[in-house]
Amino acid sequence: MTTTETTTTETTTTPAPHPPTPLHLPLRLPPGWRRCPPDGDGVVAVGRAPRRTRTTAWVRLLVGVPDAGVGAGELEDDDEFDDDLGRAVRYRRWSPAHQPWALRESWSWGLAGTRVTLEAACDREDYPDLCDLLEDVARSVDVGACLDGRVG
Repeated sequence: MTTTETTTTETTTTPAPHPPTPLHLPLRLPPGWRRCPPDGDGVVAVGRAPRRTRTTAWVRLLVGVPDAGVGAGELEDDDEFDDDLGRAVRYRRWSPAHQPWALRESWSWGLAGTRVTLEAACDREDYPDLCDLLEDVARSVDVGACLDGRVG
């Protein structure tokens, strides 16, 4: 008579880690906003507001993404000026074609051959309450940290 032995092996899977979150966040998020993991190529920081209406307002900072800063839709504003620190910045505001109830903004700085862009989005209904807050986030962007590798 022959005996057969059965062995059981347990396998555990560890979920893939999120990309590293920078210790130095290269922008200042408003009180109550939460910091989120980067969500794509070139994204070094993401922040989300508490839900207000249809959407949650958000900001994300991109480095080295040349076409960041405007998408398909109705362009409402396109301006170039020097910011409070004397850096040349291009500002754009548009309503995305696929989300006519939303509003997006971007501020782009081109330094040392690299583009640093802050994108922001919110419900058009919330924009009057959020526009100054989003401008404050744009003023806080540490473009130098983005360019010299202190983030991401």
